[in-house]
Amino acid sequence: SLAIPPATANAEDTTMDRSAPATSARLLSDTVGIFHELIGRFEQHGVAASSDAPMEFYLQPCVYLSLHLVQMREAGWDDIDYDHIAAVSGASALFAYEPDSFDPKYANLSIGMDDRIADATGFGYAWTPFSGAEGAWRAIVQSVDAGRSVKGWDWENILFAGYEDAGESAERRVYAMTDGPGTYSKWLTWEEFGSWVARIEEWGVGKLGSG
Repeated sequence: SLAIPPATANAEDTTMDRSAPATSARLLSDTVGIFHELIGRFEQHGVAASSDAPMEFYLQPCVYLSLHLVQMREAGWDDIDYDHIAAVSGASALFAYEPDSFDPKYANLSIGMDDRIADATGFGYAWTPFSGAEGAWRAIVQSVDAGRSVKGWDWENILFAGYEDAGESAERRVYAMTDGPGTYSKWLTWEEFGSWVARIEEWGVGKLGSG
């Protein structure tokens, strides 16, 4: 059986002891390392293919699944790789096509991947809606404090793994990682985070996924 680490083992608390207004930051450093090992080190839109071949990678993978894999590794599922998660999700052999359209057709989003993965592996989580930047901020803080990263929607998907509070909300920052169309692992300013929230709510997918 897998040894699941304590929820707080991943959280690096960098609270600074100084006069008010206090600033506190918490970063899931292990999760950031997992993202780098599986995705970031390739410096392009890709993911490590298999635990048996760490230098091989898939170009332009399903980011929904590659970030799901990061969250599984974070939670202790060390024996799961991308090949495994793609197979059990039911998405590995799907193909969708629309005549006269160059838009990608994401048939994989209509087959219940989360439930399939949970049934096959035991790992699952719920998607919770939020309202506005403050609502998203509170959900991220709560999850990161419990040692769990938070997945959201974007051009593909995004994973939040840290926060930095401040006396003024405009000075807050959120740590985000994504892969597609760009690949990055960095702190977002409050303005950048607010732009993400506005974009996602305009698209009607203002929700976050965490265990």
